[in-house]
Amino acid sequence: MSDPTTPPAGEPLPAAPATPITPAPQNGMGTAALVMGIVQFLCLPFIGGILAIIFGRIGMKKAKEGLATNGGNAKAGFWLGIVGIILSVIGAVVGTIILIVAASAINDSVDPIHNSETGLVDGNYGMHPDTYVRLNDRCSFSGLPVDLATQAEGTNSVSVV
Repeated sequence: MSDPTTPPAGEPLPAAPATPITPAPQNGMGTAALVMGIVQFLCLPFIGGILAIIFGRIGMKKAKEGLATNGGNAKAGFWLGIVGIILSVIGAVVGTIILIVAASAINDSVDPIHNSETGLVDGNYGMHPDTYVRLNDRCSFSGLPVDLATQAEGTNSVSVV
């Protein structure tokens, strides 16, 4: 008797059953979204957030189509990108306000370099009667200072704003 599983001599062997080949998942965009979502908080504030959102959307789309298996990473990166951009905008606004307030405070402060040009020493000074006075958003005067203790008049004109 012959074996029923082997073909008779001279006939070709039957082809092996086809095994479906599944392509490797395309998880790069989801991983990139998560990485950029985290990195934006460390060194790439605005650009990292934008990239996290873009990569996250692409990664979520691939996961929905069944081409990727890390849809959760893509979604996490997407939301981290949104949060990071919001925090970046808030930080930029707060930083701008702080710079404006600081510049205003520096502008309104006494300029010690300019004051040293007057030649005055510490003391109480008044205004000479011929002093020019101007009042608007700031009070200013210019003229010769008079030392109130000695009534000595200064020799250099002083402008105070």
